[in-house]
Amino acid sequence: DIEMSYAELNIRSNQLGHYLLRRYQMKKDDLIGIIADRSEWMIVLILGILKSGGGYVPVDPEYPEDRQRYMLEDSAVRCVLTIGSEGHTAPSGITCLDVQGAWNGEIAMEPAEDLGALCQPEDTAYVIYTSGSTGHPKGVIVEHRNVVSLMVNSQSRFKFTTQDIWLMAHSCVFDFSVWEMYGALLYGGQLVVPNWSTLKDIGKLYELIDKHKITVLNQTPSAFYSFLAQNSTSQASLELNQDIMQAFTSVVKFSLMEQNSTCLRLIIFGGEALHMYRLKPWISRFPLDSIRLINMYGITEITVHASYYELKAADILSEEHFGSIIGRGLDGIQVYVLDTNRCLCPVGVSGELYIGGS
Repeated sequence: DIEMSYAELNIRSNQLGHYLLRRYQMKKDDLIGIIADRSEWMIVLILGILKSGGGYVPVDPEYPEDRQRYMLEDSAVRCVLTIGSEGHTAPSGITCLDVQGAWNGEIAMEPAEDLGALCQPEDTAYVIYTSGSTGHPKGVIVEHRNVVSLMVNSQSRFKFTTQDIWLMAHSCVFDFSVWEMYGALLYGGQLVVPNWSTLKDIGKLYELIDKHKITVLNQTPSAFYSFLAQNSTSQASLELNQDIMQAFTSVVKFSLMEQNSTCLRLIIFGGEALHMYRLKPWISRFPLDSIRLINMYGITEITVHASYYELKAADILSEEHFGSIIGRGLDGIQVYVLDTNRCLCPVGVSGELYIGGS
């Protein structure tokens, strides 16, 4: 239940940015690792690194040490930032800075003023590691302009505002987190960052959605299926699912007398194929004109999302089980289905998906 204003977030990340710039003489495309649990500090670390002119490399604290070491050495990070009270450290031999421990000493003494624009659009914003075909994780470099393009190209579809309240439901090692973080911060909304124990307990998670009146919820399909009654395997889980559905009912209540009331308005799916027929119990309770269901497709290399499809009742209720319909490219994005000679495939002919644009 820790709250932070935009002003407080800006000051703390400015101070960390000044400190990193002074201590490590940060240069263009320098990278800094992050090994930390989810908290308000996570956002400070990310923004502080970006303000210093560097890019961040998120590493899951639960990864085996060999995997952590490979990612940090492969990306040649200048150092690794941790948050002291959690007890996470970098693998031996890699420079590690406990930000929380250093805060009341050196970092809090740094200037609170903005550092100015130290990054250019083509500079590295982050490196996220995905499963590599060689057996080693593969680091994907994403530039500032790619992230900006993602948010600009999707805004016409979603109309994000200062009234939106986002749940950061995904780890920073997964690029869905980029969408969640900047979707809130770039448009002046609220960002709710739950800890891992809340995320792992589906009951607590949906209590949190109710408590904070989340308006934009991003989910992998498998996570969303987990509370639908049709997938319950025991009476106990059925009761839990009914409680969760009640929490959703509370979130989506909208009084015609209060046009400014906040309510869940968007559920955005991504990260894996969506089996639309499995959403039948959902739309029987919550019509699509009250909560829009959006399916998006993308991979880390193209910056989170490339395409957009708004689900219709006919898609979900159809007796035919279509594949995961991913729709059309976002504004500024081109998508093509090409054959092995990279020629356009006729309608109805299978091929490979090619993605172009910003």
